Amino acid sequence: RSDSGWAHEDRVQAPGSELGNAFGYALALKPEGLVVGAPLAGTDGVQGGSAYVFHPIGPIWQLTEVLEPSIPAGNGDFTGVSVCIEQDGALIGAMRRDIPLYDSGSVHQFESDEMNMTLITSFCGCDDGGPCGTSPHSHGCENSTGKGAILGATGSTSIMKDDLTLIASGLPRKAPTYFLMGQPGAPTPSFDGQMCISGTDNKVLVVESLRASRAGIGITKNKLLNYASRKGLGTLSGSSWTFQAIYYDSQGPCGTRYNFTDALFVTLVP
Repeated sequence: RSDSGWAHEDRVQAPGSELGNAFGYALALKPEGLVVGAPLAGTDGVQGGSAYVFHPIGPIWQLTEVLEPSIPAGNGDFTGVSVCIEQDGALIGAMRRDIPLYDSGSVHQFESDEMNMTLITSFCGCDDGGPCGTSPHSHGCENSTGKGAILGATGSTSIMKDDLTLIASGLPRKAPTYFLMGQPGAPTPSFDGQMCISGTDNKVLVVESLRASRAGIGITKNKLLNYASRKGLGTLSGSSWTFQAIYYDSQGPCGTRYNFTDALFVTLVP
């Protein structure tokens, strides 16, 4: 939605897009994710229905889990005819489930750990190669080490704990490194790599800067979420952010002297 009206942004589809699965019959959208019911979806040759969980990872929505009852489906169960999602899990209706009686129906509960509601997801590698024709990588674009740098994380995405720690590896030894936080953006060639982060109010926040170790590793030490909040970013429960690191590389293959790690898509919880 913008001032000029609504614009089509993305299309979400079922895996395989099989004929007549009624994908989209029921929808539930919350900050925790999107659940889509497909009450006529087939599983193991039985048209019992299913539900799918999607999350916005980077600039697109991606399938993260398929929700199916642990008891084998029966034909015509209509699993996914109704769906609901909350922070602690999801409810999926199956109005013609035969257990305990014929067509008596049931509701299936899925806890959040069953739903693979990934709170930290890596995205935006150098899949098409670097700006000057370096080799493709699933992580950051090639640097002077002959490989690309990788961004990882430990701790949690809890706002209260504020124990999220970012770890950049594969950096040139002792490289000055800047950890960035902002909104997810489409991969854009920049310096020797790909920039995958866009600003909030046209700003990208540097949450920490450091110098990599002799082994080419940089680890943050600050309370990142508290710092971001004090700098005006809306670090609320359910909000999603992108982290990425830019680092100095004087001998990089493209000669721009800077490069990026891949990015992390992070969803905050209380």
